[in-house]
Amino acid sequence: MKVRVNQKLVFVPNMLDQIDGRTNLKKGDLVKVINVRGCPPANTMGHCYVGHPETGEFIGMVSCNSLVTPKEWKEHQRAVYHAKRGILLTLRLLGATNAPKATYENIKDGSQALFDELVASGHIQKQDKFYICPHKFGSGLKLMEFSNDTHGPLQALAILLSNGNGQGGGDLGTDGLTEDEQALIGSWAGDPVIVAGDYGEPWKFFPRVEYDGKTYETQETLYRQDNGRVGTADEVNGRLTPTGKKRTVTHTFGQRVDRTTGESEPRDENLYSLAQCFFEDISDKIIRVVAIGEGGCHPWAAIDLAEDGWRHPPAWGVLPEKEPKKPIGGKKLYNVYKKHAKPATVDMADTLAHMVLRNPETADTLLALVTEKITTAKKQALEAAAERHRRGW
Repeated sequence: MKVRVNQKLVFVPNMLDQIDGRTNLKKGDLVKVINVRGCPPANTMGHCYVGHPETGEFIGMVSCNSLVTPKEWKEHQRAVYHAKRGILLTLRLLGATNAPKATYENIKDGSQALFDELVASGHIQKQDKFYICPHKFGSGLKLMEFSNDTHGPLQALAILLSNGNGQGGGDLGTDGLTEDEQALIGSWAGDPVIVAGDYGEPWKFFPRVEYDGKTYETQETLYRQDNGRVGTADEVNGRLTPTGKKRTVTHTFGQRVDRTTGESEPRDENLYSLAQCFFEDISDKIIRVVAIGEGGCHPWAAIDLAEDGWRHPPAWGVLPEKEPKKPIGGKKLYNVYKKHAKPATVDMADTLAHMVLRNPETADTLLALVTEKITTAKKQALEAAAERHRRGW
């Protein structure tokens, strides 16, 4: 393999580095290719110098054939996982293990029971702990809310699960993406993926003994009651006004604090709550990949990183309601999208015009309904604005 300086690669020792290794690197370690002053440059006689992936601090010399890209390393791990899973399943079905028959009698390939058994036996490592949040894509959290969205989390999920992107037309582009961003495409292919909701079965799909009682921290917004008392949403009630400040709060997984007594009591948890507490939300990463990969033509290029709650990305080819403060793909990319997009009001007027073109007899009725609806909405909006101003929001 030919490498280049500053390239981040994964160390997978070939026979030479296994027999006569000159570093303390272990299989799977991430390194950066470096040049050392006064020494032969990278690729000389099939060798190169490597350093710490972030600082570049010198580690040693390795064979270039001992280095692979993060994507290749991920594919290697996945192939090993499937091979070991197939072998263990075959042994179980043949009764060639000491496990009771009941543990493998009805096991199907890819089942949770088999996966748990493989993890417990040490045949595979635990899976990556990532999730995507529908709100980041402008969708609702409920199953029938986000599953109906055209460009919501299901498009992100399809990209994460894709196998063979870049092999033909209609695929997601990769120009402008870093190696890490490119590796995100298809990174979930072959992995256990679960659609988890807040009403999911408690303590399912994860080891309770590992998480029950484990502490974690969150940044909680502080609110002010009408009586002047300030606290988090769990500490105050009534009419609340955000203070614009936050406080770090420590929680215990599997426990809740009673707001009346202040005492801690047991609480059932599920995969949805576990992910929010301990997993990494990669929603913004995959949104950025799509925004850049599509060259600014996708509406995700208009998503604002400054919006951390339920976002409101525009429809395809439509400008957002507000100019994004921190466009997820950068201002240059957003300007590309902006150049070819139109205001939401124009898009809505175009939609109504197309409707009239198809059904001209509806024109008068449609005009009357729109006028009435807009007049009512304007009145409600002004009243809501006055209430927010009165409460200091």
